[in-house]
Amino acid sequence: MTISTIDPNAIDIANDLISDNDVEETSNEFGGGLTKEDSDRAIEENEDFIPYIGDASEDHTPQVTEDTRPAHVRTAELFDRMKPRRRELMKILALCTEPVDAADVHKAGNAMQAAHRSVYDGEALCNLLVRAGALQKIESEDRAPEVVVEDGIEYLKPAGKKSVQYCTTPVGQAVLDDDKPKERLFAALEKEPEYKPIFLRILLACAEDGGKTAKQLGDLVDKDELLQSPRRWAAYFFNILHECDALTWNTTWTTTELGMQGIEALELEGVMA
Repeated sequence: MTISTIDPNAIDIANDLISDNDVEETSNEFGGGLTKEDSDRAIEENEDFIPYIGDASEDHTPQVTEDTRPAHVRTAELFDRMKPRRRELMKILALCTEPVDAADVHKAGNAMQAAHRSVYDGEALCNLLVRAGALQKIESEDRAPEVVVEDGIEYLKPAGKKSVQYCTTPVGQAVLDDDKPKERLFAALEKEPEYKPIFLRILLACAEDGGKTAKQLGDLVDKDELLQSPRRWAAYFFNILHECDALTWNTTWTTTELGMQGIEALELEGVMA
């Protein structure tokens, strides 16, 4: 077997032929093949576009802008934005017409939200009302440690935790006073009288033991001719009834006492479900 060898002189000749200055400049869609000189020149030409990443000595704390609008404006906006949670917000305001311990209000709010898949717990709802100006957070002043004497020796007994309470503000009380769900319900029914049979059918179904799920209500009304043009779905109607306190949600939709009054009024009108 013959073993071929490479002439060392041939390698030296090849190395002499290749130098940094003789490398052929090639480019591709990724910008490869640039010489160092080209790269340095590109950086110099575009140095003004290097993004500013900030000075470590600067204060980069996010600045929170205080909402200086009147409390009644902020509160009205909150209730408009939080329509699905309007009932819970109202219950918290009604609970706090006199100062109530914050822990008890949070617990009550959590119980209200137990059946809802909501990111808002009781404390979060209270915070929304406080920021809107409908609820006031009252914190007790810091108390000095108590001096206790035992066996002739004085000790400092730490003061208890500061108490925190909530109390409905005049703006929040005005919301409670202006809340007229019965008027709101009948106004909603009269706004679209052609859909009264659908409203009645949903109220009657949800008055049955166990209430009804959204799917069951959809099966009940979605194919009705009244809902085809313009197209309406069950959710359109049970959401309106919920906002008017005629329905409540507790794993199923259930007709409230006000909803029962709505049924009676619609049947007296001769509306057929």
